[in-house]
Amino acid sequence: MEEPSPFTVVLLASSLAAAVSALGVLPFRRHGEIEGAWTGIAQALASGFMLGIGYLLLFKGLALATLPAIAGSLLGIGYTVSVQGLVGIRDLHRVSPRSDDPSLGYRALLQGTLHSASEGIAIGVSMALSLELGLFMAGALALHNIGESMALAQVLQPNRLSLPQLGALAVMSKTSQVLLALLALALVGNLGDPLTLMLGFAAGSLLYLVLTELLPAAYQSAPSKLVAASASLTAAAVVLLEEVLI
Repeated sequence: MEEPSPFTVVLLASSLAAAVSALGVLPFRRHGEIEGAWTGIAQALASGFMLGIGYLLLFKGLALATLPAIAGSLLGIGYTVSVQGLVGIRDLHRVSPRSDDPSLGYRALLQGTLHSASEGIAIGVSMALSLELGLFMAGALALHNIGESMALAQVLQPNRLSLPQLGALAVMSKTSQVLLALLALALVGNLGDPLTLMLGFAAGSLLYLVLTELLPAAYQSAPSKLVAASASLTAAAVVLLEEVLI
């Protein structure tokens, strides 16, 4: 039996990771709203996954070539800062989900879509390094997507959207993961060797996003010790599992 091509694997893995994000809206099934503490814990867990992924990507990039990895990280940070400025919600954690601004939810949706591009690059470049690493990254990001879509649904909920609508929007915000995962894999194979630069880009973008958005939002909503423990243990689990499984 012929093995599937890397592009087929990336398409399926990234699509599944995006689809899993719909699970994040299920807590709204019985209650139209959930307590902020649960949203904070979800964001802390999502932060932990991204911290672990960012560390692994940066470590592998630096092992290949130091300067391109650092340059890529700076580009990733610049990209995230630009997204924050473009969308106009640089400090989303300080904005109440009950805000009277009707555009808040959709700006948060746009911001999530643009940030997911970096996550797609992480899947694509990981798959270029090895099939096992790519699948591991896709799985870790799938779990991260659940927590992130839960926080997104909390912001979108005041727009009186139905549960299927919330789920569809959560998945839609992750379509850029699929597109950029495929594009990253194509670029690595056809433009010489930008692999190290792209590893750095994904790492810088993800780590900066965690430190400036996800973790501050988690600390705003849940007890600080619980947030710190959740994020730290999740990040450590990602790194240890990668060491054991790959």
